[in-house]
Amino acid sequence: MQAVQFMTSRKVMPTQLDQFCLPLSAICRSMADWKDFSAIAGTAVAVVTAGVALWKTFTEIRKNREQREAELRLKRTEFTLAQHRRLFDDPVLSKVLRLIDGDSSALADPSMWDPKRKYLTFIEELCLLIKAGYIKKNVALYLFGYYAEAAFGGKNFRTGMAWEARYWGLFFGFAEEAREFLRQAADGKPINFEEMGI
Repeated sequence: MQAVQFMTSRKVMPTQLDQFCLPLSAICRSMADWKDFSAIAGTAVAVVTAGVALWKTFTEIRKNREQREAELRLKRTEFTLAQHRRLFDDPVLSKVLRLIDGDSSALADPSMWDPKRKYLTFIEELCLLIKAGYIKKNVALYLFGYYAEAAFGGKNFRTGMAWEARYWGLFFGFAEEAREFLRQAADGKPINFEEMGI
């Protein structure tokens, strides 16, 4: 019985036959060691691959977000310019604009009352677009503020209109903001187009 205990308690050292070597090298390990090494190497490769995939995913997400933001800025700019063109391309609005500059006495003529209302409505629509976030306020003040302020201050423009804030409150607010915007520009404060989103 002692002989059996002696045999089982003795550690068996691997022999040269139990070793597997890398070709053209003296690195030899047991099959269990190579198995552990391959598992570690496989895990390391998987971690590196996952890291690269994660980095690429975040890079693509950022790139797509930047592209969407650029497209949104372009669409917003196109929309704003379309509104500006509408002001000049519409024959009724264009006629009002030509007369606003010097507060022409033709603005007091009853035939101009509806065209003036159309202009006031245009500016109020613009204010609603600003409030909805489709047009930036500073851009609108830059593009449309001069004419709004001229109309607001024009005695002939007011003729025939129910010139009260309860009817034209959005227009009044925009014209007052335009007056302040134009005053700052006249005082020599440079217009910061980056702040305006241009």
